[in-house]
Amino acid sequence: MRNIVFISYAREDIETAKRLYGDLKSHKINAWLDVDNLLPGQNWRAEIKKTILNSTFFIALLSSNSVSKRGYVQKELSKAIDVLDELPESKIFLIPARINECQYSHDKLNDIHWVDLFPVYNDGLKKILKVIQPTDKNDELLTSFEIDRNAVNPAFKYVTNEFDKSKQEVSIKNSFWGKRSEYSKRVITEQVCEVAINLFKTEVIFDEQNANWLEIPEYPLPKIWHDIATTIPLLLIFPTEYPDRPPIGFYLKRWINARKEVFGMEVNELNRDEFESAWKWYCVYIQGDKWRPVLSFKPGAWRYGDNLFTYFTVIELTLSKRDEYMYGALLECIKNKSS
Repeated sequence: MRNIVFISYAREDIETAKRLYGDLKSHKINAWLDVDNLLPGQNWRAEIKKTILNSTFFIALLSSNSVSKRGYVQKELSKAIDVLDELPESKIFLIPARINECQYSHDKLNDIHWVDLFPVYNDGLKKILKVIQPTDKNDELLTSFEIDRNAVNPAFKYVTNEFDKSKQEVSIKNSFWGKRSEYSKRVITEQVCEVAINLFKTEVIFDEQNANWLEIPEYPLPKIWHDIATTIPLLLIFPTEYPDRPPIGFYLKRWINARKEVFGMEVNELNRDEFESAWKWYCVYIQGDKWRPVLSFKPGAWRYGDNLFTYFTVIELTLSKRDEYMYGALLECIKNKSS
């Protein structure tokens, strides 16, 4: 399931739910409504839970019926709030949409801006479409990912031109620094331009010749780290199979035990020792079956599947939790930065 917009509603509001579902479909949005999408014989509770977890957006139709009603509609909303709690504050996921005058008591909803589908339904619909309809500038998608705090995959601990063949027996079948197809180069270049302009709004350093790596010299850290640093250099290495397979982990620049001249060299100019002294790898990866790009030769088609925006969302999520592991990691990378 991809780019799902889940519609939650009370049974008394089915007509409004169907109307919204039809309007979203007419705009080529993958809306999900139980009465239309559930198949005979499916376990509806399990299917609804799975769909919410895999949704890009969750629209909660709120009314005098739903706010005072006990039942599964409340469980759907609770599950959506659980998902929301795992996302960065800047990420839009839960969209409360009122269809008549009502007041919901859940504290979490009080922090989210509502939209009204009354008294003029189309005014509210236009506001919803501004949020969920894909645009040419930025189609951020979020998929399931895992952070491995303990086990470091040795084949990807350091990216070098020469891999130790004894370390290639790993479960993640990506390869690096191989011969890249022209299609892969084109997609990576398009996506790098997009994130530079629309996500970071700053200059980046990119391997234009081979499309093997991307450096963000001033990657903005979440606010929870601003007592330590506001930005830090961050590096991504693209697998040869990109976009079919996602990057694995990310690199933060070390500020200790690294010669100054190393920082002025491009990644593909560094030998193994220089690379290891300049960059440290952190393990975060999207599960293979969760990474679903659009593989099309049509320019810009990649926007409608997982892409570089997806992966930077994963990085943001990783850095948004201030645990001991990441605290120590960032301290190591910025220690003696000013010296």
